[in-house]
Amino acid sequence: MGLYKGTHLTIKFEEENNRFVQTWYNSPNSIEIFKKEMLAYISFYEKFRPSQTLWLQQSFSLDLDYDTQLWIERHINKPGKRYGNKKIAIVAGEDVLSYSTVIGTFEETQSCLSPRHFATEEEARFWLDELSPTVYNDSKIKISFKGVDNKGSSIFKVECPSKNITDVIKSFKTLFEENEFIRSNMEKYSLLTKREKQILTLYAKGQKHQEIANSLYISLFTVRTHWKNVKRKLEIKSFSEVIKYFIAFNPR
Repeated sequence: MGLYKGTHLTIKFEEENNRFVQTWYNSPNSIEIFKKEMLAYISFYEKFRPSQTLWLQQSFSLDLDYDTQLWIERHINKPGKRYGNKKIAIVAGEDVLSYSTVIGTFEETQSCLSPRHFATEEEARFWLDELSPTVYNDSKIKISFKGVDNKGSSIFKVECPSKNITDVIKSFKTLFEENEFIRSNMEKYSLLTKREKQILTLYAKGQKHQEIANSLYISLFTVRTHWKNVKRKLEIKSFSEVIKYFIAFNPR
């Protein structure tokens, strides 16, 4: 039964399964439009109170920032659970980085709901129906180069077991964030002297100032001076930022 067709979202009710099926037939291009569609969804959920929901995200490409993720938890997830939502299956979208923010909506906000993520609609429906899909034994991840498109961008194909789709998407998100951090901070990092890079490495590994002084055979005063310069040049405000620089640039 078709319940709703908005500017970007359709909602169907499968009465025999007591299940809502939402499809993003094209992606909203703003958070405001996204919220409008989501509020329509939860209004129907309140009326029909299905126990399951299936999200088809293939065309979804909007990045959801943390404030929006919190909004979803407060205005969509919590009411949905209150209205009887017990199982959520989500089919991954083509835009991997955008889809990683969908995963974050539930994980980073410590959501009251625990969805499962799938590579295909068929697998998602098997899980919702509590059936056993065909299992493939190949557990290797394969990456192959597929050439260059007409815009000059390199194309790679990634093949992995569909059961690992969530972990693979998270890995891509981490890789993208690390590369973006390197690109954004390369100029600042290049300002460090060789000694300052050594001190950054030892500090990231957990050594205290006196231990660093002993390791490098320099005075405690010299360590503190160098460390002050490191913090100023890199604009470091927390230890987590020290770790980011250490991982990104792997200073020696």
